[in-house]
Amino acid sequence: METVLETKDLTKQFGGKTAVSHVDMEVHRGDIYGFIGKNGAGKTTLIRMAVGLAAPTSGSIRLMGSDHLEEQRRKIGTVIEYPAVFPHMTAKENMEAQCRLLGVKNVKKETDNLLEIVGLGDTGKKKARNFSLGMKQRLAIALALIGNPEFLCLDEPTNGLDPAGIVEVRDLIQRLNRERQITVLISSHILGELSKLATRYGIIHQGRMLEQFTAEELEERCRSGLEIHVDNREAAVKLLHEQFRIADIRPLENGGLLLPEPCTQPALLNQALIQAGIMVDSLHTRQGDLEHYFMQVTSQAEAAFARAGQ
Repeated sequence: METVLETKDLTKQFGGKTAVSHVDMEVHRGDIYGFIGKNGAGKTTLIRMAVGLAAPTSGSIRLMGSDHLEEQRRKIGTVIEYPAVFPHMTAKENMEAQCRLLGVKNVKKETDNLLEIVGLGDTGKKKARNFSLGMKQRLAIALALIGNPEFLCLDEPTNGLDPAGIVEVRDLIQRLNRERQITVLISSHILGELSKLATRYGIIHQGRMLEQFTAEELEERCRSGLEIHVDNREAAVKLLHEQFRIADIRPLENGGLLLPEPCTQPALLNQALIQAGIMVDSLHTRQGDLEHYFMQVTSQAEAAFARAGQ
């Protein structure tokens, strides 16, 4: 599968602090890649290195399958942190100024087309300083689209927006991906919203990439149900099949078993397993969304880091 961004062992240090640590990451062409992490996890630093705004301490970056980064970065549109627009200019004036700076030939056509795409074609003489935050964010995305980029990097594009603004930006990103075939990397800590957008994910924590997975894999990992951990999974599955007629029992990567909901009361299951000589280590209801999965993965990582003394 073709990649538009690939990093190997990518590291960035500021003085004695490591902001990004040996990150391997792949964004495939056509992805809406949800880059997940708490504030300070390393999301913005990695994006800045990818688009050329910061130099790596070590490791490598490939863009569009090439090591010629300066050439490939011309195919990237970027919005990092707060929308960077000229407040005393209209949307059209902002676009025209950026078009001329980038050497775009048909300035009027490019400006009108992109403003229409982001829903700002009718803002007229209204100055950007009087725009809502959502409008400013959409203008920043329009500016990033000048030159028809193949890859769009958006750092926290819904941060600070009201619900209506979040929906507008989400719909815009989906249309750009679907209609213009633009690959999108979007960082966010608003996980409920991100789960409505992303086709693939990466979780970064304390500068380290913990996992990368598809939306389909996330759906499987976030399946709700009753999670049990026993000392003999084979015997437990047999008992649950025969005694409780539970058919859809899924083995988990963490060694547990996931039973579908609704199922027999947990207390009865626990009692039957113990009476059969099967030791029950834990039994609990598992929540099924990205936020719970993120907290589980990062908590496990923190425990592992602590054990390793890192």
